[in-house]
Amino acid sequence: MFLIYSHRFTKKYLILCGFWLSPSKPNIAVFLKPLMEQLNKIYNEGFQVEDAEGNEHTIRGMLLMATVDLQAKAICMMMMQYNGGYGCHNCEDPGKSLGRGRRVWPYVGASTLRTHESIVECVHRSVAENKTVMGVKGASAFLMHAPFNMATGFPPDYMHEALMGVMKTLLDLWLSPTNKTKDFYIGRMMSTLNERMQALKVPDTISHRPRSFLVRQHWKASELRSQLLFFSPAIMRDILPTKYYAHYMLLVQGVSKLLGDNISPTDLHHSDLQLDIFRKKFEDLYGEEAQTMNIHLLGHLAHFTRLLGPLWAYSCFGFEGMNGQLRRMLHGTHFVASQITFTTTITPVVHRLGRAMAIRRKQDNVLKLAQRLISHSRRGKTTKLAPGTYAIGKVDPRPITPRVEDAIKDGLQNLGKEVDTLEAQVFHRLELQGFTLYSSEYGKEKSSNNRTVEYRDDQRICFGEVVLFCCTHGENLAVVRSFIEADSPLVNAHDVTDHEVRDALTNDLNRYVVEVIPTERLQAIPISSLYRKCVFVSVVKGDETLNYVCRFPNMVEPE
Repeated sequence: MFLIYSHRFTKKYLILCGFWLSPSKPNIAVFLKPLMEQLNKIYNEGFQVEDAEGNEHTIRGMLLMATVDLQAKAICMMMMQYNGGYGCHNCEDPGKSLGRGRRVWPYVGASTLRTHESIVECVHRSVAENKTVMGVKGASAFLMHAPFNMATGFPPDYMHEALMGVMKTLLDLWLSPTNKTKDFYIGRMMSTLNERMQALKVPDTISHRPRSFLVRQHWKASELRSQLLFFSPAIMRDILPTKYYAHYMLLVQGVSKLLGDNISPTDLHHSDLQLDIFRKKFEDLYGEEAQTMNIHLLGHLAHFTRLLGPLWAYSCFGFEGMNGQLRRMLHGTHFVASQITFTTTITPVVHRLGRAMAIRRKQDNVLKLAQRLISHSRRGKTTKLAPGTYAIGKVDPRPITPRVEDAIKDGLQNLGKEVDTLEAQVFHRLELQGFTLYSSEYGKEKSSNNRTVEYRDDQRICFGEVVLFCCTHGENLAVVRSFIEADSPLVNAHDVTDHEVRDALTNDLNRYVVEVIPTERLQAIPISSLYRKCVFVSVVKGDETLNYVCRFPNMVEPE
């Protein structure tokens, strides 16, 4: 049994098993031993729960995986770090030493993957011979938990590897003045790039406003994710030289597929191929020294997606908010451990107390306080339209333009309803499956855009901008100004001279980032036809403006 993703990383369900307060790192075996003992007890003995009918059941569990960054992974697995020989924890590639503690990982094609058995064998040899064997330095504390698989239990974390690793490396290569003599250097276009970034109006699903490339060293992982998935394919299109842009789009496509909420075997195959070609060509384009461990780990992402599911399901993004929660537990510099322990202990008690009071106590200020302490809902006035769909704010008759009225009548006709006179209850904000959509007539969006949507029209994927929402003649409708897809692909295959890169850029290049042309055509569709909110990117290029719609690979991973 698994928690749904929206609950998985909330304070209610995250369990703080331990923390370490010291200037130095702990002995990991000593630190993890109590946790491993508890996990073994849950696995071997289980615990009793009672169902709604009063029947008792024994529940057992086991640890499936541990998601950590590269430095912590080396400590947890008792293996070499990424700058040491055999420092890849997923395969037996030794890498190549450049001296002075530097190591690169040249492309070697398919490498031998580590297995649980091969790691355990290296542990035995390492302990017996008192030396490092194939990167293994000793017995990991995780081996205390018998069902844990050392080979599959430590998946690569795309937040650290693909975003804070590969994406940050690429930005530094492209923009650092130390590379000003290289073909891929685009630092001379910094002002243009910053103008384009600062002109972006993003949806509130993206928590950080786009910031200048000049402060890219301070970008958070979520900002690098937005850059990879949404912004850079549009703003870099006419700035990066074609061979570098085409190569970069292999990374965009490959990672986007592995972040999907519905990944097909074809997606896995294409992603594996694209990331493989990206790694293969990287050294030729950027030099041997840039072929770091993070580039190497791209070759393992598809493998772990096959084993464990999409990259978002086990990334470190979900744990980032825990740092903020820990800070909020502290109200002074003394007795830090006691403060954290007390708050961690009292939180579930408050939840239980609040639920019990709601059953037995009349509504009063004490109950309101308890409910506010345990509630995370910030929704204001809403009207339920359908399961998971709510109108936000007032829903009342408002004047509409003749063009909008004609569009609504046409929409009703498509639904089999002929109307002569139209009375519509209009509203401008909608909550759809947890996401908020605005209309262009809402008028309060100055620096954001929550009105660009993907919708279905007779099974076709379409894009547009919401003008307004309305309820009329028993139907809940959205009036959208439709976009049409431009004929030009993001990468023209005829301009790509490398046939391997050209072949790896599949026909679904426009699957995630689509160049569109806004029209004046208005279309009224059922609100149930709205599929997801999108990112709208507008790029000024000389005398023309190019517009793009960027799709979220999934609708479950929070920003």
